[in-house]
Amino acid sequence: MGDERREAAPRRWDPQGVANWAWSMAKLQLHHVPLFAAVRAAWRRRADEFEAQSLANVAWGWAALELRSGSSLMAEVADRARQQMSTFRALPLTNLLWASAVLRCRPEGFMTAASERTQQLIHEHNPQQIANSFWTVAKLSLQNPPLHECLRAATAAALAQFDGQKLANSA
Repeated sequence: MGDERREAAPRRWDPQGVANWAWSMAKLQLHHVPLFAAVRAAWRRRADEFEAQSLANVAWGWAALELRSGSSLMAEVADRARQQMSTFRALPLTNLLWASAVLRCRPEGFMTAASERTQQLIHEHNPQQIANSFWTVAKLSLQNPPLHECLRAATAAALAQFDGQKLANSA
């Protein structure tokens, strides 16, 4: 593939395509610097077009690869996510928070909005999402008593659905 075609392909990627590449790279544990750079460039060109699920998938991909430069990208994703927090459902929100924790990125405005949204959506969280939310709170040392109480109550309500590992993750 010639250089022109290689450079043109990411320019045509829509947000779903960028998210799919990030997710696929992570699933395959593909540490390919030029492809990573292309995905990141495509993200930056079209960041204002990303919706909740695509934002979560891009962040998850970067975090799953544990890319050193992922925290700067995560800060950009977090800013975009904060602007559309009201559109997030439980799964993309939980995945986005997990990525923030893995990349140790906790922009204040984003964390406040995400914590509030988690409390609004707690009734949609399954045991895995509750456990992941607890893990994120612990990993980022979030001091948010209303969120802690919300997660504690959700854990108590869903206790019968937790297996041993999920219960340990929420402790």
